[in-house]
Amino acid sequence: MRNIHHLPRERTEGGHYLPTPKPRTAFLPQGRLGGGRISMKKEFVTKLDLGMAYFPDIDARYARQKLCEYIHSDDTLYQRLVDMGYRKSAKCFTPCQLSIIFERLGMPWGGKNL
Repeated sequence: MRNIHHLPRERTEGGHYLPTPKPRTAFLPQGRLGGGRISMKKEFVTKLDLGMAYFPDIDARYARQKLCEYIHSDDTLYQRLVDMGYRKSAKCFTPCQLSIIFERLGMPWGGKNL
């Protein structure tokens, strides 16, 4: 893995360095894993945690179930996930699958970092 601080950085016309772009993230609610961020770059996220992020007001099991029901009812989303290796029995989503879900459903809480 390459350290981003060793990569060449772009400069503005005035010679100043441009800020290094950060990955898009969303926060998980405080819950089973104590909260945290969902990063679209390198992390696998469980169905339970993603369900809790989209449905924070209901029990974790039902949030996961509701997320899975929605995924299976949306034919376009489900087919794209299957094309990326999704299985119904999988416990977590890959980063590629997460990007498809975020593209279709939006980031949890509208993409706002709480």
